[in-house]
Amino acid sequence: MKNVIVVCHDIIDPLFGAGGLRTLKIAQGFYERGYNVTIISPSEKKRINNLNVCSTYSLNNGKNILIDLLKYNVSLFRQLIKHISRTDFIFVHNAISLPLVIILARIFKKKVFLEVTDIHSEYVKMRSKIFFFWLFASLCSLLEHKFISLADKVIAVTNQMKLHLKSKGINGNMIYVIYDGVDIEKFSTRKNTGSHFKIVHLGLVNVHSGVEYLIKSFAYVLEKSKGAFLYLIGDGLVKEKCKALAEELKIEKNIIFENFKTHDMMSSILRDYSIGVIPRPDTLGNNLVITLKLLEYWASGTAVVASRLKGIEEVACDTSNVLFAKPGDPKDLADKILILLENQKIAERLSCEGRNSARLFSWENVVSNTIDICLNAKQDR
Repeated sequence: MKNVIVVCHDIIDPLFGAGGLRTLKIAQGFYERGYNVTIISPSEKKRINNLNVCSTYSLNNGKNILIDLLKYNVSLFRQLIKHISRTDFIFVHNAISLPLVIILARIFKKKVFLEVTDIHSEYVKMRSKIFFFWLFASLCSLLEHKFISLADKVIAVTNQMKLHLKSKGINGNMIYVIYDGVDIEKFSTRKNTGSHFKIVHLGLVNVHSGVEYLIKSFAYVLEKSKGAFLYLIGDGLVKEKCKALAEELKIEKNIIFENFKTHDMMSSILRDYSIGVIPRPDTLGNNLVITLKLLEYWASGTAVVASRLKGIEEVACDTSNVLFAKPGDPKDLADKILILLENQKIAERLSCEGRNSARLFSWENVVSNTIDICLNAKQDR
């Protein structure tokens, strides 16, 4: 039987974010094409949907990135060395796992196919307030792009990502663009009673997420709409700082912080909210992605206010299926949110158009196109 190793640094069980979800979808696709699949990823289960899972150390266990990366790579090496000699090729989600995979793949003469949905070194740069750490992050960025160039084929999550990789000297002929997907049939556009004045932000509460900027913006919203509530669902490195900011602005009673929810809860969770926000600042890393939450907001009939970023602009149209706000401008973001709070017709129109837009993105197409690229490349040996 043909064998494939699928590597992901994100946790796939319990399943929270886009990386783990996309990995599982693609791994399942290989299985349905007749491959014996071994997933190497942080997981509490050893088997998921007929797929073998070999668990690694989770990078979410602590805040010391260097120690975490060392522990992760040691555990990744242990799992790879058990299976790599028997595999036909290796599929990798994002470049965090790539250096070790590339080294072992060269030794064992295996092809490596990579999908890039984030440039993680860019997010590390944003957190680096000390020059030494910024310099270290810049070095990591050089290495990240170098290892990406060594993959046999690269799948980018947006055209902006492809252009960025080409600007780093990576051959454009080896880069393919495949956006994220959404299971639209799993989401309902019906909203629960009281959802109209509830606003939600799903995902990480890190510097690159722009949640601090969102909280400042929400203070302006409450000046005109005192019955509004903001729900921040997720965890991250600046969560405590965000709580302190809400208290400083004296708006903590209208902001509800919740921990990560598993992905299978998203369809029911989003029935409680009428507005979904993507407040990311205007940085290189943020301009290269669209984020899965955009597609899930759309699929659930949740009207979207988002920072005007290049990656999102590839799929979203201002005033049609999204209201764009100026990145880093709390007042402008507040004005856009207030438009939806104060005008139900505009909110409903955005909701309807968002749902229609979500129909253009299916996991079925993501998986099929990804696997076709890998198998066609494999035949080119």
